[in-house]
Amino acid sequence: MADEQHFHTSSSRLIGQILSPVAVVLGSLANFTTIIAIARQPKLRTITNFFLINLAISDLLFSGFIGPLISTSFFVGWYKINESSPELCRIFPYIMYATGGATLFMVALVTLNRYVLIVHAYAYKTIFTKTRTGIILFTTWMIILCLLLLPATEIWGEFGYERSIDFCTFIRHPRRRGARTFITAFCISLTIACVLFCNIRIYLVVRRSRERVGGGLGSNGEANGVRNNAPSTNRPRRKDLKLIKMILTVFGVFGICNIPLVIILMVTKDYVEPTLHTVALMLYWSSSLANPLIYTVMNKQIRLALLSLLPFRKKGIRGLNINDDSTTHSYRQ
Repeated sequence: MADEQHFHTSSSRLIGQILSPVAVVLGSLANFTTIIAIARQPKLRTITNFFLINLAISDLLFSGFIGPLISTSFFVGWYKINESSPELCRIFPYIMYATGGATLFMVALVTLNRYVLIVHAYAYKTIFTKTRTGIILFTTWMIILCLLLLPATEIWGEFGYERSIDFCTFIRHPRRRGARTFITAFCISLTIACVLFCNIRIYLVVRRSRERVGGGLGSNGEANGVRNNAPSTNRPRRKDLKLIKMILTVFGVFGICNIPLVIILMVTKDYVEPTLHTVALMLYWSSSLANPLIYTVMNKQIRLALLSLLPFRKKGIRGLNINDDSTTHSYRQ
């Protein structure tokens, strides 16, 4: 009981009580409105946005269903929840890590989709047909759901109440640590590799394309003897800087939100400082709010669709002209 008492008198409880209700409301609202905004506009129902909707769905499940239970635990303690319902303490981590893992994979798929759209545009419509996209999304969900069945059924690893952090998660048993480490490493390393590789390739290809376009311009902005009044060097450089900022934002937010909890799951063995675990958990949770801001609000078409939901806005989006090849690609805006 000493561990639980320590946890519930520490600053971690206060942090959770203050931040978790805010995260529930903002995360649920942001992702729900994103889904509605895309779904109600026929011209926004594109292949790229199918991935964004699935990303929003996984984040909505985490914020709207897992979030309230986590928030409740900061007031009553998981040890009480475990005493009243041990089964809930085994089901909860399965759902939590399933939605979290799905979010990671959806981030990877969104990035991969944009990579193909820019780097291999000629093959985009062949690879990402509606049927194939549906198969990709279904397979992605099934991979994470089936993978987590291993600890859920205690074939490899175990879900349950962990006293050291007063949380329902992977049981910290020396003989069962392998599942926790493997599943966490698999999901995070695959996502990081995909996000890093695709964004670097996108930047290099876009920059090379701009250099070719500007290659025929002389120092005075002349091409084939024709005067070009547009700035020939400053504009591409500004666009390159904007692209770099976008890539760094995506990767930076991803790292800040996910890496702390990953380190706790993979590195720590027996005891974790409760405040440290709470902060890492809240950062991980904040990705559910950060994702719709990065992948939708920063996109012009979806931003207009979100604004159209406001009561004082006119219905519809004037001038919305979206083709499947360019939809939702913030790098091209």
